[in-house]
Amino acid sequence: MQAELVKVLALPDVKERMFNLGMEVAGSAPEQLAALVDSDIAKWGKVIKESGVRVD
Repeated sequence: MQAELVKVLALPDVKERMFNLGMEVAGSAPEQLAALVDSDIAKWGKVIKESGVRVD
């Protein structure tokens, strides 16, 4: 299923539609998604800690 989704996300019209909705298409393997999530957590976690933002 994941391989088929990557194929669909690579279609030019799908990429354009997603882009127009404000999304960036990056169909990849589950391991690449996990690495991206880990990277985002580290990056944005640092920003949140340094800014002192709190959830009330």
